[in-house]
Amino acid sequence: MIKLLCRQLLLGMALLVLLASFVANASEETCGPELRATSTTADGTNFLLSQGEGQHELRVFHTPTLYQLQKLGYSHIGHVRRKKILLLGDGFSGFALALQNAGKDVTSVDLAYGQQYDPEGLNDAALEMISTYEEQLGDRLIGAPASETGLEKGSFQLILSHMLLNNIPSDQEKARVIAHAASLLRTNGEARFVAWNRDVDPNVLKQEVRTGPVMGMLRYMAGQGWIKPGFKLKFSEIASEYEDGKPYFHMYYSVRFVRTNKRIR
Repeated sequence: MIKLLCRQLLLGMALLVLLASFVANASEETCGPELRATSTTADGTNFLLSQGEGQHELRVFHTPTLYQLQKLGYSHIGHVRRKKILLLGDGFSGFALALQNAGKDVTSVDLAYGQQYDPEGLNDAALEMISTYEEQLGDRLIGAPASETGLEKGSFQLILSHMLLNNIPSDQEKARVIAHAASLLRTNGEARFVAWNRDVDPNVLKQEVRTGPVMGMLRYMAGQGWIKPGFKLKFSEIASEYEDGKPYFHMYYSVRFVRTNKRIR
């Protein structure tokens, strides 16, 4: 009798272990891409978001708003005149909160929103920033690719993107992001993208950007009459620095375009 009870007890424990394993596996399958901290500094946390074919890097509580504004062509936040704004690839930088506090109607799209992360990998400032984003922006945080946001076309007066394009490895995907952004703009709405490249000869980068798919898409859309022909490409801040005695380059490029009233097919 005792042996039978022992066998039943062992069998029950084994079933519990199998059930726990099944629940854990199911949980892993449904939690989506993994967002994990790679390093933490005094001013923020580096993240790496695995997303199938590629990886998306972002920082939490890292980039000063004034720095972002200047790279996007504004001297201060008061110069951002348009009210209904979409941010692409903002992460948790604080930029969306600054714009909202300035009275703007802000929606922000980033693959990081709604993903799982390990709180033990974050410092207090990063945890507070994530919490503030979720509390203040709520359902206006859209966890989606910048090329397929699911947002209604013609919804925004201004689209801003700071350091998104350089985190997209595929040139074709960059072009799709540009095209999708154009479709989300209202008539006379404006989009501004800024990106940077490192360890690239400035002349090579200029040539690559001028002849690449992003500019190709802009030229195509201008030819179709979807954006105004006076779109702008600007290069700036060629900064050579030294690491281990070797020079490298930081080079920024920005793209701006304005939407027409012609419907995008």
